Amino acid sequence: MMELAAAYRSRGRLVVIGGPHVSLAPHTFREHADVLFLGEAERTWPRFLAEHEEGRASDTYAEAERFSLEESPAPNWDTVPFSRYGSVSIQTTRGCPFECEFCDIVVLFGRKVRAKPVENVMVELADVFSRGQDSVFFADDNFTANRGYAKTLLRAIIAFRETLGRPLKFYTQASLDLAKAQELLDLMVEAGFSQVFIGIETPRAASLAEANKRQNVARRMLDDIRVIQASGMVVWAGMIVGFDADDVGIFREQLEFLQEAAIPIVM
Repeated sequence: MMELAAAYRSRGRLVVIGGPHVSLAPHTFREHADVLFLGEAERTWPRFLAEHEEGRASDTYAEAERFSLEESPAPNWDTVPFSRYGSVSIQTTRGCPFECEFCDIVVLFGRKVRAKPVENVMVELADVFSRGQDSVFFADDNFTANRGYAKTLLRAIIAFRETLGRPLKFYTQASLDLAKAQELLDLMVEAGFSQVFIGIETPRAASLAEANKRQNVARRMLDDIRVIQASGMVVWAGMIVGFDADDVGIFREQLEFLQEAAIPIVM
């Protein structure tokens, strides 16, 4: 990112940088950008555009408050060449109730899950479908964290799919405690979800405890993974090595765990 910024600035271009890394460590990027965006940008980005056009833009735009997703504008897909993409992203919520030590979500977006109105999500989904796209990644921090909202949304998606002449397929990311919610699992499969990304992280209980990943320590992970797989979804796993409780044996341990869990996609 810094190399790209330098390349554009050497051509005399204005460089604006935002996102999670910048928001958490702005000092790291100060010398590499003309303008920094800290936090969510739904309000600050339009303000920057207006001030830039008037020739009075600031060098930093920071959002201090949590943004209401009721005000989040729908994406404008007009210039996107959909045929070049296997999938597109839609976001329905922000935030996660858990406090995993290595994750930036709680710092950036908070533990309270904020949700976009279901009707707004369905407008976005209908727009994507009308443009010929049939695969959507719901890019929520934890799609099923607000279970009541997730069930309402899934029922709306199921009803929407019934009106279509071709299938839509979905995938998303959630926490392992999804295995405790059979009704939610069934609704996801009925709605067309085929994969779910889950932060498994490590088979070592000591490492999970160290990272405050309590939702994985509380139950047997293999059992939970199999519940989700039995519902009809592929588990796509996020794994981590390098916890303080790890040693060189962790690499073999990770491999053996993934084989036993029958997880085909690993990051």
